[in-house]
Amino acid sequence: AGVYIFQPISAGVEALSKTTPCSQPLSYTIGDIDTRFSITQDELEEAVKKAAGVWNSGADTILLAAQKGEPLQDDITIQLVYDDRQERTDREIRFREQIRSQQIRLDNQQINHDRKRELFDQRSREYQAFAEKTSDQLDELNEWINEKNDSGGFTGTDLEQFTQRKKEVEKAQEKVRLKQQELDVLARSINTEMDELNEKFEVHNKLIDQYNEEFAGDLRFAKATYQKTSAGGVVTVNQFMNEKELILILAHELGHAL
Repeated sequence: AGVYIFQPISAGVEALSKTTPCSQPLSYTIGDIDTRFSITQDELEEAVKKAAGVWNSGADTILLAAQKGEPLQDDITIQLVYDDRQERTDREIRFREQIRSQQIRLDNQQINHDRKRELFDQRSREYQAFAEKTSDQLDELNEWINEKNDSGGFTGTDLEQFTQRKKEVEKAQEKVRLKQQELDVLARSINTEMDELNEKFEVHNKLIDQYNEEFAGDLRFAKATYQKTSAGGVVTVNQFMNEKELILILAHELGHAL
């Protein structure tokens, strides 16, 4: 069964003469901004402008426009209301900044540590080459002494030459000993620094675990709402992480308003 209702022609003409949807832009104004949000009115106005631009450019017409002067009856008011959701977000931002700052410090220490290890490797190669050269000098001296002994011992200036060569070898051996001591000191310093770095990385990893435990996972909240009122409508934003997310949230809620 069905009921058919026929309207007079005049009513239809009247209906067609009314304003078509979206023929006039929906105006919006900025309402209260809780000072606990780290954002100025100018920054919020710019974010709303970008969010409105998403709809305006998509429709290729002006759907949303900022109201200049006193708010009108049908305006959309955009306000920021701080509650436990944004408080949690602020804690997360501070936690992220703590992790990021600590990571930067650790990265710099790691770079310095790696440079010190490269310096150790370079000095170790230099030490090895010098020690081998000194060992060759000593072998050559001993070989020369044996040859002299086999031929009847030192004669003429041999003793003076022996004394000079022996002094050079001993000097080189002392230099080898000092270089070895320097390497040992550098090695101990590197090992101590490595232990300290490992401890700091362990603390850093625990901090990341703490962050993941508190903030990661599927924690979903309504970050903003739109409410139709007799005076127009109200967009209330309660939570955002950064400007990019704020623009996305505003564009979403302005879509409800449209």
